[in-house]
Amino acid sequence: MPTLTTLPCEIVVAILTELDDFQSLASSLLTCRYVYGCFKEGHGVETSLVRRHVTPALLPYAVATLEMSQLPKQCPYSRVYGLLNALYYNPDQLVGHMKTMPRKTLQKILRMYDIIHDLVKEYAKKAWLRFGQKRADPDSPGFTLSHDEHFRFCRAFYRVEIFYSLFRHSGNDSNNGTFMVIANHCFFSRHAPWENEQLGCVSSFLESMFARVSSKSGLYWLGHSDKEYRQRWISHGIEFINELITMNKSDGWWGPFDTSFRERTVNIQTVLTGIQEDKTDKRALRDYSRDDLRSLAPDYVNEDTDKGGYKAWRTAHIGLPKSSWVMHINHGWLRDHAYVLWDLDRLQKHDLLKKCRSVHGYRLSPILLREVVEMRMAMGLPVTAHRFNRSDWTYDRNGFLHWG
Repeated sequence: MPTLTTLPCEIVVAILTELDDFQSLASSLLTCRYVYGCFKEGHGVETSLVRRHVTPALLPYAVATLEMSQLPKQCPYSRVYGLLNALYYNPDQLVGHMKTMPRKTLQKILRMYDIIHDLVKEYAKKAWLRFGQKRADPDSPGFTLSHDEHFRFCRAFYRVEIFYSLFRHSGNDSNNGTFMVIANHCFFSRHAPWENEQLGCVSSFLESMFARVSSKSGLYWLGHSDKEYRQRWISHGIEFINELITMNKSDGWWGPFDTSFRERTVNIQTVLTGIQEDKTDKRALRDYSRDDLRSLAPDYVNEDTDKGGYKAWRTAHIGLPKSSWVMHINHGWLRDHAYVLWDLDRLQKHDLLKKCRSVHGYRLSPILLREVVEMRMAMGLPVTAHRFNRSDWTYDRNGFLHWG
């Protein structure tokens, strides 16, 4: 009977490429010298492991996110443009960089993907529950994201992380018109409006995670600080948020805050709100011709063949001018529902597009509404539905607020 050491090196290498992660690979290499020798002779084992773990469509974003996180603070814009152009126009070039990457760098790619994958599951689960109807339980095997939905959710998280890597060191310049022009031309103009709205959805989710985790860990004042303050904290990136989620209070909660407190930060929601401000174009979305609508899509090859995001965004903004197409103040509750990240089939099957219709009057998101209610209760002030115009909001058994 053949043993591991009698197998040809090619077969041993093929076995190694089927392992789940780098930790399993490291353990396998310690079993015997023959396995380690086969690993050294067979090139690309680690790269193959990453390729098998990260879905092909997300690999360019995974590599780009890593490379942009390693850029110096004062990086020439020519280098930034080069990486972004490669991501949007020549993604295979970026993926090819993995061949020369050391193991530690490849491990970082895998770690970021695992973090984003876990955050996507959490966000999708909460967003689905917030619809408040008796549909598939997100904890059951019957509830799974489609291939396109998983890609769309993950891509939005990667894009938010790319923005933070490129612009977090701009500091308070994020409120500056010149900075917004640069950020728009360099990054946001490459996306359709509904794709930028997807980034607003993710940033709102990260903000809610930051508020929840910091409050539960005894830092109540930080979790319930003003929105601008929270957005600037989460601009330290997805790994920073994950560190807060996974740390215990006894581990020394001030660790990540101490290292990040003096770093410059940026508010992605402020920038998203500002990039669409076109005071000259007063037309509502419904008044745009087919050619006008076609021009809204980016000129790179469209990765997103499903029209769910576009349909949900169009339904919500049909009567609004261009200046209100991203991060509209009335649509915080829609972003809590991840409304531009679901497939069209899911939206139609469960009749969810009707919830995306733009509403008149100001509607607080469930997260912000809960904060207002808690603040008034702490101050001993009355809390009534009519005061907030919230008679159509209800709590479910999971503690979520739902509309309609």
